[in-house]
Amino acid sequence: MKIIDYYILKTYLQKLISIFIILMLIFIVQTFWLFIDEFAGKGLDFDIIAKFLMYYSPKLIPLVLPLSVLLSSIMTYGEFAENYEFAAMKSSGISLSRALRTLVIFHFFLGIGSFFFSNYVVPYGELKYYNLRRNLGKLKPALAITEGIFNDFGQMNIKVKKKSGPNNRILTDVIIHEKTPDQKNRIVIKSTSGELNGATDDKQIQLILYDGYRYEEIYSKKRVKDKNFPHAKVYFEKYIMNIDLSMFNNVDLNEEKFTSTYKMQNVKELEGSIDSLQIKMDDQKIDYAENFSTKNNMFRLPETKDAILKDPIFRKAIELTIELQKNSALILRDSLDVGLNKANYFVKNLLNYNIINKLDSNLVGSSKIKKISEIDYLLNDDHNFKSTFNNPLSFTEKGGFTLEKQEQILSSARISVGNILKNLDINKRRFFVFQKLINLHKTSLNEKYTLGFGIFFLFVVGATLGSIIRKGGLGLPIVFSVLIFLTYHYIGLFGKNAAEDSTISPLIGSWMSTVIIAFVAYFMLKKATSDRNIFTFENSFSLVKTFSDKIKKSFFKK
Repeated sequence: MKIIDYYILKTYLQKLISIFIILMLIFIVQTFWLFIDEFAGKGLDFDIIAKFLMYYSPKLIPLVLPLSVLLSSIMTYGEFAENYEFAAMKSSGISLSRALRTLVIFHFFLGIGSFFFSNYVVPYGELKYYNLRRNLGKLKPALAITEGIFNDFGQMNIKVKKKSGPNNRILTDVIIHEKTPDQKNRIVIKSTSGELNGATDDKQIQLILYDGYRYEEIYSKKRVKDKNFPHAKVYFEKYIMNIDLSMFNNVDLNEEKFTSTYKMQNVKELEGSIDSLQIKMDDQKIDYAENFSTKNNMFRLPETKDAILKDPIFRKAIELTIELQKNSALILRDSLDVGLNKANYFVKNLLNYNIINKLDSNLVGSSKIKKISEIDYLLNDDHNFKSTFNNPLSFTEKGGFTLEKQEQILSSARISVGNILKNLDINKRRFFVFQKLINLHKTSLNEKYTLGFGIFFLFVVGATLGSIIRKGGLGLPIVFSVLIFLTYHYIGLFGKNAAEDSTISPLIGSWMSTVIIAFVAYFMLKKATSDRNIFTFENSFSLVKTFSDKIKKSFFKK
């Protein structure tokens, strides 16, 4: 390695490591305050909290590392340009591309390392963090009695009017609701005063009650109607209760019940999960389609017109349709029936696919077939179907159903259609949630690759931008790095959210921000290597002044 390469790498790594550590500390503190409500009042040791933050910290790396790379690259190359070190390099024949070469190689390997980190370390940290958080959620706060309210302590609820004495151990007007083995509140204890003995962090604490009553409802399985429920009432001068505190915090913090969420899986596991979920969803869709078709008397339409003409089912349907027209059976609108007989089965499906319109010019006697757009005609079975046309009492004088019969048909049809639509809506939501889960797996899989590419392209953007703005301090580089990173980050969030609900492909949603920053990096590199500034402050102010002058002129003209 040449001296210039060593100097550039050393300068950059000093800034990168320091910025990374500072940002990690900031995000860890923010994480601590984010979960402070889950830690408070549970008597957690420092090592438990430290372990929680350690397991959570790998989730922060994909957020902190790209920002650190962007900021340190802007500061490093901005400092080179500001101190005229770039000018000295160029006078020695070292171009910007040559000055970038060492760090390009470094970030190439950093990108590979970030992939392995996100593929192995992040899922492991997620596994430990998720299970530890759920186990901490099972812990109950240490024994603390608040005045004026019922305090839940497992099998009992305690309420006191006032606390006094040393360490607030003297209780006044104590009311206790205690559960029986069948988990019912049938025991009530009232006393004028009480006292707590034992440390509140021990496994057992003693509650001594004075001058009170114990009420218990006597439960009997053989209840007699209109009979009062018996109960027992006992007076006591002194009543000692031993409260077991071990059951409150008898939680194994190392227990791992959840091991298979998509955030806990590496690339190989995600690929297997995606295939399994996709096959499972496809099978469920096929099963649902077959059940729905069978239940609602539907069948597939042949693909070609010739196949339709040759299909015996459709030929039978055509014959039945002509027969219906000859007998002047009116087809009412807005109807559908699940239990249709075979004849109406053919007709309904025929009309659902608009076969009459498609085959109108190919049928004998098709000129007699009227255009039918909807079916509202219900039949129960073959016998009713035949008797309908043979029984003149079922029709009006004009050859149609009576008004009462029509109303019955429409009412039944609307109920049938409503039930089918509700069923479709429920299953539509079910498959939407299933697809959403698959999309989350696909997004998580792609994000393991995008991290390395994102780091590489953000470095190129930062290095070229630093050489252009020629500022290496903490002022302007921070402003630019925050703006660029927030834009990059929120584009990624937008793509992820859009991919989650299948608005766009998970592949596009995951790579959207990376592709955009890649084009920006190419544009910036091209401008920087050709010594063409994208903008200067003088040009920016002149553009703003020109724009404002045009607005003023157009305004005053009006």
